[in-house]
This record gives sequence, structure tokens and C-alpha cells, in this order.
Amino acid sequence: MNLFARSAHPEPLVTPAGGRPTARGRQSVLSPNSCEDGVMQVLFAGGCHVVGYPIGEMVAFPEVVRQCLQVRGVVLDTHRLAYIKLTHAAKLRAACAESRPDLLVLQLGHFELSRPLSQYLRSRLRPPRASSAKSGSEPSANPILRPRLFRVVAEIKKVIDWALGQPLVDFTRFEAQLDDFLSETEQWSPQDVILLSPLPCADTLSMRYRRRAAAIMQRQAARHGIQFLDLLSAHPGWSFGAEGNFYDAIHLGARGHLHVGSAIANRILASLPRKAGQAILR
Repeated sequence: MNLFARSAHPEPLVTPAGGRPTARGRQSVLSPNSCEDGVMQVLFAGGCHVVGYPIGEMVAFPEVVRQCLQVRGVVLDTHRLAYIKLTHAAKLRAACAESRPDLLVLQLGHFELSRPLSQYLRSRLRPPRASSAKSGSEPSANPILRPRLFRVVAEIKKVIDWALGQPLVDFTRFEAQLDDFLSETEQWSPQDVILLSPLPCADTLSMRYRRRAAAIMQRQAARHGIQFLDLLSAHPGWSFGAEGNFYDAIHLGARGHLHVGSAIANRILASLPRKAGQAILR
């Protein structure tokens, strides 16, 4: 089978580098010959960015990855599971059973790092109440009010964070949740897994939390023997003032998805045999 033959198939795939056993006993390189018909199945699982919310699926980073690798003759068949949290391992297990991916790309942590202000205040002032929100459901949004609301809430969070002298995020709990999630998924996930860092955003407080979370995620990825990709510094084209990088304070714009997708594609290319060629985007 020729992994690099062009094909009409859509998306996916990829692999890790090195070729040596990891801490989990996994093999860090996936053999192209192990993929049926030379097409690599890739499952992207994570938050709303997996489906390009709120700008659309066709510009989301999984599609960017597919297109970037397609021009190099690498055939991918991609699948997506969005709006999942670190407590949704069962949903990921069902998706893996259905799509049988060769590679699993995890984009996690945003929900846990973006605790709603109202939830935070409730936990401080009175016992938490049962939430009526549906887990894993797509967020609703008022296109006019949402950006303004983001700015107001972000400023309030900054004041509280400064006044308390401690983050609004419980990072000890976050690491424990991530450890539990990865421990459970390693029982049935594919051999090759890439854990992405939190994605860049334009909100300074959120970025501070995401950088701290990235260090935790890198440590947990090493512990569980999976790849880690730091997207907070992976692409030199990041600029918070550049038009198109961000849709609002929290969500990526089309250019932001392009940066993320190209970084993932380059990691994949670097892991494939040399005939796949050089990096696509710099």
C-alpha cells in the first residue's frame, strides 16, 4: 500500500515520532502499512473549536490539517467529536469504537479553564445547585451581545483574580481530572495519541491560565506515553493584533485555525517517512 498516493478519500491521520517504546509501552511510530487501503483514520476530539464554532466547520483546524496533508499526497480520513469535557471519556470511547482511528488528536481543557463567573461565585457564596445545562451540547450565542458579555465577564474575572491573589481555576483538580481521563482512555484508545495544549486566545487572564495548564498537560502526556504539541508557541505567525487570528476574546478566527492546523500538519509530516516531504507552512 502506498500511503502517499493521491486519492479521492477525505481526511485524516497521523503519527508520532521516534520509533521507540513510550512509558506506556506504546510504539511511537505508526506504520503506514498498518492502515487499511493506505488511508489513515484520525479522530479529532475536543471542544467547540473542533467544529470551528462559531465560524464554521470548513475553516476549522481539522479541515486545515486534511487539506495541508492532501497537497503533500498524504491521505487522511477525519472524524470529529466536539463539545466534550474531561468527564466525557465514555463518549470518546463510543466514538473510537465507531470510527476506529489510527490516530487520536485531543483538544481538551478549555471548559475546565473557563469556569463561568456565576458558577464560581455560587461555589463561594452558597452550595452549588444542580445544573440544567446539557453536557456536551453546543453553546447558544447572541451574535450581538456575546462579544460585549465576554469583555464584561473577562474584566470582572481579572478583578477577582487580582483581589484573591490566586487563580479562579483549581489546577490541582484539573491535573487530577486529566490524569483520570488519560488513564481511562489508554485502555481502549488507538496506539497513537496527540494531546494538544490549550489554544491561544486574546484574553490575557485566560492565556495565563492556559499557559499554566499547558505545563500540566505536557507533564501528563509524558506520564501516559503520548505525544504533546504546544500550540501556544508552535507557530511564529501568532499575533494577537493580526486580523483574523481571533473571532472574539476566546475563540479562534479563520487565520487562527490556519495556524493551529498547519502546526498539527507539520508535526504529522515530521513523523512520516521522509518521502512525505518538508514542512508545508512556516
